[in-house]
Formats: sequence, structure tokens, C-alpha cells
Amino acid sequence: MQSRSDVVDRETGKAGVRPARIDLTVESVSWMSQQGWLDEYQADCLGRIVSIGMYESSLRTSQLDFADPAVEAKGILELYHQRPLEIASREVPLADLAGISAELAADGVYGPIAFHTEGGVMQFVEGSHTDDAPTADFAGAIRHLLRPERLIVIDPLSTFACTGDQTARIFLPAS
Repeated sequence: MQSRSDVVDRETGKAGVRPARIDLTVESVSWMSQQGWLDEYQADCLGRIVSIGMYESSLRTSQLDFADPAVEAKGILELYHQRPLEIASREVPLADLAGISAELAADGVYGPIAFHTEGGVMQFVEGSHTDDAPTADFAGAIRHLLRPERLIVIDPLSTFACTGDQTARIFLPAS
């Protein structure tokens, strides 16, 4: 389907909704990389999102400078969705991020979301976004220190929790 195609319901002729999920797998990401369609950074980014449900992107561009988190988030989300996107953002309390992410997943938001914060801690269960994840508890969770020079990209179906008094700016495709 072309990125500008209109999908319509067969019976009513009304515009429909785009497909719910993109079926990226570790194997498909590897194949795209072997074909030269992805550079090393892109393959690493997509591979981590698909396999573990999270990717940490450095925003540092030099000793003193940082990239704009919104620009970096847009690039990663467009890479995942394989098309241009308008990106929405909002600020939320960091401690509420996991609940908001679960709400987004329940509302049909598919694919990763990104967030940026000045600090805090995230407990993340790698692979918990997959259908074959054993449980939704925090057994084996990995502790990540959240820093201002990092953009975090997560699958909203993942099991995670954030702590800290900071706010997080979340980025997701605009509806």
C-alpha cells in the first residue's frame, strides 16, 4: 500500500484505519540491513526495539551540545513506522509514565513511544512486550539511570516503572 493511499470500508465507502501493527521481527530487520536498506545505527535501533522493547539513544552531539529530543524521537518513530509522521508531545510526571504507556497501548497506539527526562530511574523487563513473555512482573528487571543526554524509546506493551520527581516529555505519532 502506498503511504498516501486512502483505505476505505468496502460496504460504506468510509475511510478506514491503517493496519494496527507493523510486523517487524529481528529477522526482517537483519534482512533489511543485509540488503543495505538500513545503516548500522538504524539496524541496531530497530533490532533493540523489536527484540527487547527498548532503545536508548544518545543526544550528545559534542562535549557540550545535545540534539533536540523531539527531532531524535521523530527520526526513530518514522524509522519504525517506515513513513513520515507528525509527532505529538506532552509532559507528564515521570512516575506516571508506565500507567500512561499502558493506557496508550490499550487505546490502540502501536509501535514505540519515546520519552526524555532530566533524571530518575527506570526498571525495565526486557522482552516483556512480546506475546510469549512469561509474566508481567518485575522478575529480572534491569535498572536504568535516566539522564538528560538520553532519549528512551519503548514499546508501550513493555513492563516497566519509573521513579523520580522529574517530568517526562513523551513523543508519539499524532493521531
